[in-house]
Amino acid sequence: MLKANNQYSKLSEERLNENSIILRSELRHWWVSKIITPIEKLLIRYKIKPNTITLASTALSIVTFILYAKGKVLFAGWWMFFQGSLDILDGRVARATNQVSKQGELLDSVMDRYQDSAVLLGVLYYFRNNSFMASVILLTLVGTLIVPYVRAKADSVKVNLAGVGIFQRPERIFILGMGSILGAFVRTSLKPFFHGIPNYGLMLALVFLCLGTHWTAVQRIKTTLNKLSN
Repeated sequence: MLKANNQYSKLSEERLNENSIILRSELRHWWVSKIITPIEKLLIRYKIKPNTITLASTALSIVTFILYAKGKVLFAGWWMFFQGSLDILDGRVARATNQVSKQGELLDSVMDRYQDSAVLLGVLYYFRNNSFMASVILLTLVGTLIVPYVRAKADSVKVNLAGVGIFQRPERIFILGMGSILGAFVRTSLKPFFHGIPNYGLMLALVFLCLGTHWTAVQRIKTTLNKLSN
């Protein structure tokens, strides 16, 4: 168990230190130290189990689905960041309390896919009358599921993909959350001048996500194949 904890901790630290043009490691560390750590201490104090946190984060993704489906894009954007924070906390609490397990790792990975799907299906319902955006969202959902799948398969054949591809899960949460928040602000600001203006901020974020997730998947597949051929 100690060996598994050390390996999991090392892997998590590597991912925390990973840099990208979207989320710098400094921003990641600031978020963890200022936002995540105080909540983590509270959860540990009340002996909340890591799997409970994982399931709570999944439940919150249903709220995100409802907010997007009802057109509450601004609130959905902020909720995305809260939900994303819980997604980090389960692993941190597991390591801090020596509760790292293969079962917990599996549950976390599977629930992440459910969460991603719930969020994007909510966005899909929001754009249900826009055929172009509906296609973009469905393609984004495919890319979102393929990206972690490639990493999982690479890990199984001992290929390290740390730092390969800029559209990992924290970046995807950040882009969708910020796109929702900024898009809602811009739309509200322009309402007095342009009636019925679409949420262009969210639309641009989704197109960016669609292209980025598939590009990341291609990068990871190419890198894995190259390393396996050496």
